[in-house]
Amino acid sequence: MDFYEIKKKIVREFENKGYVNKKINYNDFKLLYEPYRKILSEQSFAEIIGISKYSLRLIRANKEKRTIILKRIDVSEQRKIQIRQELRNKGISNSEISYDQFREIFSNYENEMIESKFAELIGISTQVLRKMKVDLKKRVRILKTEEADQDLIAKIITDLKEAGYSNKSITYMEFLDLYEGYRTVISESEFARILSINDISLMKRLDKDARRKVIKTKKVDDELKNNIVSKLKREGYANKKISYTDFLELFDMYKNDMSELEFSKILGITPNVYYKLKKNKSKAIILKRKEPPKEIKEKIQNDLKENGYSGKIVDYEEFLTLFEDYKLYVTEREFAKILNITEGAYKSLKYGHSKTAILKEQEPSNINVNEIRKKIEEMGYINRLITYEEFLKLYEPYKDKLKETEFADILDISFYAYKGLKKGRKS
Repeated sequence: MDFYEIKKKIVREFENKGYVNKKINYNDFKLLYEPYRKILSEQSFAEIIGISKYSLRLIRANKEKRTIILKRIDVSEQRKIQIRQELRNKGISNSEISYDQFREIFSNYENEMIESKFAELIGISTQVLRKMKVDLKKRVRILKTEEADQDLIAKIITDLKEAGYSNKSITYMEFLDLYEGYRTVISESEFARILSINDISLMKRLDKDARRKVIKTKKVDDELKNNIVSKLKREGYANKKISYTDFLELFDMYKNDMSELEFSKILGITPNVYYKLKKNKSKAIILKRKEPPKEIKEKIQNDLKENGYSGKIVDYEEFLTLFEDYKLYVTEREFAKILNITEGAYKSLKYGHSKTAILKEQEPSNINVNEIRKKIEEMGYINRLITYEEFLKLYEPYKDKLKETEFADILDISFYAYKGLKKGRKS
């Protein structure tokens, strides 16, 4: 039997006997080593059961010194999720436990990981774990669910509104009665926040008879909403993409008048986008402008035509120079559309370092786009993957009237798909 096979046999045998993460001294080590002393050196055996040369020297020198063997320091992320779910299914989310209770829960997993890693997995830091070991009466909340998801928040608010709790004042004991139905899925502090109670810790410790209003439905004044929108538009925030940090800076002035969620609605942020923004999973565009008025479009076109820009070929830098005078009225993409630049041509201009003609007298729409699409559909090209060679054959009858990117637009081929098509990928 080779070393690898011997190692596998020893590890499996010791795991079955419950030696994973077990602490042993040198005398224990010698007893475990005895059956293998004729085929393995002491150092090789120590290596197999996870004892380093340094640790072996320590326990030899000090017979009372102990070291951990067959350490299982950590488990996979998938297993961590599985363990947390197992514990939640047992109803111990947000439970406050002592060290003895911790050890009882840990006993089911001690062959998979060490104590400190298990503590971390259920939300107990190493420092707090040390304090729990010293003070056996100390209790710590585990598997906290500090951040409720959007659906759960909506359900809690709906349930309580239907039960008549809108704007109702309650005591801490009444709060606990309401919380009982959600304690396994959400933390006490998060539940309090949803109910608009900001000082739940104070109520709990000092002021249990005090009453707090919950599910507040104070309506934000329309005049205030309009003032906020006007002010931010004047400051250049229309169509601006912001992070949650930016959002909080804007909200700071109005935090005593409304909730974050209400402020987000004024900025045109949907609840779903707001919760993603709050978790720093994405940014959000605020105060989105509607389609620019017909008068603005006509003014831009007339201004540029009078200055000789009809049919002029420009690069992206020149395009931005022209856009500078109108950026307070339209977005860059809207400006491109007003200049009769197709979506494909605009992307090619911006990202492909190409040039394009602006304010062309003949646009794709003037050569009957629907007719082209219908003709190609009749040829059997609906939802079909094509090569660049096939694309060029289809494009041939229109090449004097359209750019390739414009024709790609008509076929619903995005700019990036078109670039890939030219490189040999099908689209």
